[in-house]
Amino acid sequence: MGMQPASKKRDSHRVGRVTLDVAAALMAGLYLSRVACELRPAMMGRALVGASLLLGLLAAALAVWLLRRTGRPTWPLLLLGAYALWPWTDGRVSFAAGIVSLVALALACMPAPHTSSGEPPAPARNGPVARGFERWPGWLWEAAVGAGGLGLYVATLAPSVQPADAGEFQLVSAVLGIAHPPGYPLYTMLGKLFTLLPLGDPAWRVNLFAAVCAAGTLAVLARTVRQATDSGAAGALAALALGVTPTFWAQGTFANIRSLMALLTVLCLHWLLRYGEARAGRYLVAFALTFGLAVTHHGSLALLALPYLAYLIAVDPRLVIQPRRWLLPVAALLPGVLVLAYLPLRSLMDPPFDPAPIRSVSGFLSHVLALGFRGDMLYYAFQPVLGLRLTILIDILHTELGWGLLAAVLLLGVVLLARRPWRWLLLWGGVALVDGFAAITYRAPQTVEYLLPAYVALALGLGLGLGLALRTWPFRAWPALAGGLVACWALLNGLSALPSFQALHRDDSCRERAVALLQSAPHGALVLSDWNEATPLWYLQQVEGLRRDVTVTYVYPEGSTPNGQVWVRRIQEAVGSRPVLVTDLFPEFSSLPYPLIPQQGAWVVQARPLQAAPAGFSGGGQVLGGRFALSGVRLGQGEVALGKSVDLQVAWRALQPLDRDYSWFVHLEGPGGIAGQSDLTYSADRVTPGEIMVDSYHFTLRPDTPPGDYRLLAGVYYTPEGGNWERLKTADGQDTIELGHVQVLPRAQAPATLHPLSVVWSDGSRLVGVDWDDSVANSRRLYLHWYRPAGAGALALALLPQDGSAPQSLQVPGGPVGGYRTVTLDVNPGAHTFRLLGTDGGFALGPWRRRETALPVVLRAPVPGARYLDLGGEMVLVGARSGPPGSPYSVTLEFLAERPLLNDYAVSVRLDGNGWQAQDDGTPAQGAIPTLKWLAGWRVRDVHRIALPAGASGQARLGLTVYDSSTLEPLPVGDARLAEAGQGLHVTLWQVIIP
Repeated sequence: MGMQPASKKRDSHRVGRVTLDVAAALMAGLYLSRVACELRPAMMGRALVGASLLLGLLAAALAVWLLRRTGRPTWPLLLLGAYALWPWTDGRVSFAAGIVSLVALALACMPAPHTSSGEPPAPARNGPVARGFERWPGWLWEAAVGAGGLGLYVATLAPSVQPADAGEFQLVSAVLGIAHPPGYPLYTMLGKLFTLLPLGDPAWRVNLFAAVCAAGTLAVLARTVRQATDSGAAGALAALALGVTPTFWAQGTFANIRSLMALLTVLCLHWLLRYGEARAGRYLVAFALTFGLAVTHHGSLALLALPYLAYLIAVDPRLVIQPRRWLLPVAALLPGVLVLAYLPLRSLMDPPFDPAPIRSVSGFLSHVLALGFRGDMLYYAFQPVLGLRLTILIDILHTELGWGLLAAVLLLGVVLLARRPWRWLLLWGGVALVDGFAAITYRAPQTVEYLLPAYVALALGLGLGLGLALRTWPFRAWPALAGGLVACWALLNGLSALPSFQALHRDDSCRERAVALLQSAPHGALVLSDWNEATPLWYLQQVEGLRRDVTVTYVYPEGSTPNGQVWVRRIQEAVGSRPVLVTDLFPEFSSLPYPLIPQQGAWVVQARPLQAAPAGFSGGGQVLGGRFALSGVRLGQGEVALGKSVDLQVAWRALQPLDRDYSWFVHLEGPGGIAGQSDLTYSADRVTPGEIMVDSYHFTLRPDTPPGDYRLLAGVYYTPEGGNWERLKTADGQDTIELGHVQVLPRAQAPATLHPLSVVWSDGSRLVGVDWDDSVANSRRLYLHWYRPAGAGALALALLPQDGSAPQSLQVPGGPVGGYRTVTLDVNPGAHTFRLLGTDGGFALGPWRRRETALPVVLRAPVPGARYLDLGGEMVLVGARSGPPGSPYSVTLEFLAERPLLNDYAVSVRLDGNGWQAQDDGTPAQGAIPTLKWLAGWRVRDVHRIALPAGASGQARLGLTVYDSSTLEPLPVGDARLAEAGQGLHVTLWQVIIP
């Protein structure tokens, strides 16, 4: 009788275990069968669904049997039920459930690791048999992580020379030159070693150097976590989280000094943690050597001495009172200092690239200490906008890591390590805080990159916390689940960034543009260039020997003189003696008596009037209104995909003096009306009769443009006083001239959307997103983003408002080429709930690719004041709101990147009142997140504070313009309604009353 309770307990445990196994097998079987069905694009019949269910359940039952037989847990398979029971088809949820379950299963099957001291922790309840990956040799974890990271970065490596600083680093590495302050001698010498590899061109080899540094950072991070926590899995997951962080990934694909900064930072952290565990002097010497190299590589890393010293004192307080122990570490700092000798010694050799030769001690110190940038460090720490800058820091961390990984860092890294051992938190947390504060208060437009040491520290904290949880928590289920979530969030981050890096890997436009510019330049020409364009031109000349007869001069700001005036002076100094080309445009150029002729991404300063169309132009001869004659056209391409741009040049001449201002326009017209347009206005005093003028047109297609054949039309119009515009006509009465035809193709990548979906239809189409726009008063526009397979016909749909109003019909066009496209529909702005229903035989498919008979697709409800304004195919305005009226007037904008951006755009917001104006222009997020760092899908918050002039009051119009910082060309608004209202380039956000 005494044994009966124990027997009942065993029976109860056995029943519970069997119930768990059956439930796990059922969830896994449903998941496997559902995923197998949903991988097929077409509707599934009952027989196929039944067969997939049977096979899925059998496979799951076999897996559960094997797990139980080998003593491994089966509960992680229950997590697959998150998608097995999910009521909608969604590939992201399917992927997330699978990853969380698999990683949690792998972690739960691993034995409880030993502590670094060799003593095993207390046995974990429900612990598995001691088998699994944790039996791998320690070095194998780091080798796998490093190899995986290197493979990823090489697979997405930039193909050749890059603009701006990257081009400079490729140049100085190849010729052993001297880079801009602080000079980066360590980087230059190591980069030179990579240029000796027999692979690719020298620029590609320096890009490879960045990939090796990034992969090395991941390997050292994994090793650091494994040695501290005895968990190779935790180290691998920390490396995964860091390795797919967008900016870290980006720095591993092109020449830059920050990937080496990351490697030196993680090495410092590694040696310090090793010293904290073993108190061995060799680790302190290794740390000092690494820190010395780090500081002389980039002086900002010297700020990290604060958390480093705090950690050393915390783990070894007696170190402070034992100066004899400092001797070797201090001596180990010497190699870092000796590296700096490269700068003056190499400068005395007159290297091919040395813009500011070092000839004195003061010159050496100025270069090494980057005194030209003094005042920028901690600049915002003492400004009223410090609070705003800190919110921008949070925005950046969210963009880079996502809320999931940030929450994991806080819960695992902070909560656990604050308890034991707290010194770890002091180290990695101190590095993250110090670097984060220094980066966000630094006055420079690259904050996302300056935070690289902070990203490394956060990943270390995540790995240490996860490893500690796996080592000490009595229930292995919770840390295993946490590890699965970390892997899921990291992989989702990586998958969202992968298409952008694949596109950048294929993009060789920088090299193509630079080669074309040099090859087309006249003999002995002078190219006045900004920094972005100058460095690849220098690289091609000095490394590859291309067109060394051409002089490339970087035009830099000179004190308080407006940069446009500096460019004008440089042009005037040279234009009479040699051919001059410029890579940038400024409003001040309108005062020059020379026309600017576009040529290969630059403009030729035409010292003498052009009497004939340049080479490569064709057609012409048509006359408009007896005033203008078309002299020729050069069309860049005959096909263009949605989201890409149409590029062309038009040559014309005036036949007589102009009596007023006139505007030339180019339209792309076809099945969907006007798909894109661009206008250029000329004042009468700028046009000389008989002189050839050449205009460059660059515009993107509106997002709802149907694919098909379009005509490219040009014309001239003017606006009489008090009247509407009027077009000039040809001799046969036409008000346009046909320039050619362009075939519009569907998008190759999914369009940007705030509300992604994955609804499959019976013909294989997919509804991939829905957006709403309330930009036009008393109107609401619905954007539906689709994928249509090749050969699909038009898909007929009905939109059913739930407010009782009549249904609306719409069609999604098909075509012979598969791809993405967007359709729009203006709906009742008073309705808030909409359903989408297929007609003419089309219908949505539900789970297991079964037909949805009773449930039309319910669209996400619109938010009042929603925005979805396409801006030049580069970004979408998805949010705009204002603060309370007053000075400064605050405006918060939100942008969504449509693709990885390669241009530096500025955002201008302007208030136009009665007799007064006020505006604020700048790089997004106060310069912290420049557009040329954006990846597709990035959502960036941009806050502007407009200082109002004295006496500003009353009603004012708030306008928005986004323009290229180099060419000053505004991004056109992809909304025909706004273009017709005169807001094709400058959007009115709203009217405001200033008290």
